[in-house]
Amino acid sequence: MTASLSGLRRRPILIALAAIIFVLLAPLQARAAFQITAVASTTASTATLAAPATISVTADNSTCGIIIFVQPTMKLTWSVTTSIYATGYVITPVLNGTPQTAVSISGRATTTWTVNVVRNGLLTPNTYQFRIQAVYSNWTSAPVTTGSANCPFL
Repeated sequence: MTASLSGLRRRPILIALAAIIFVLLAPLQARAAFQITAVASTTASTATLAAPATISVTADNSTCGIIIFVQPTMKLTWSVTTSIYATGYVITPVLNGTPQTAVSISGRATTTWTVNVVRNGLLTPNTYQFRIQAVYSNWTSAPVTTGSANCPFL
C-alpha cells in the first residue's frame, strides 16, 4: 500500500509542476504569435512657389490723360515664374496706397497684361503700383510690387 500511496502523492506534484511550467511558458508562445514587424515608407517633396523676378508698368498714353470717356489702362510686363507648378498669376492694382480688385490671369507663360485702372479724381495724382503673385491651385507666391506709375487726369 505504501507503493501505491507514494504514486498518488507524486501525481499532484507532477500535475502542479506541469501547471507551473505551462503558466510560465504560455506567455512566451502567445508573445511569439503576436510579434509582427511592419515596415512602411513613402517619399514627399516640397517646393516653393516663386514670384516673377522682374515686373514693370507703363501707363497707356492713349487712355490716360485728358480723355474723359475712355477707360484708362496700364500695361504690365513681367518675367515668367521659375515654378513649373504655377498655373497663372494674380495682379492687384494699388491706387494711392489702397488695394483695388485683383485680376486673375491663367497661363504660366503669360508675361504681359493690360489692366483697367480707376481715375481717382480731377486734378489729383493717380499713383499706381501693382502686386503680382504666381498662383497654383489655392496657393500664391510672395507678392512682387512694381514701382509707381501715374495715370494723370487733366
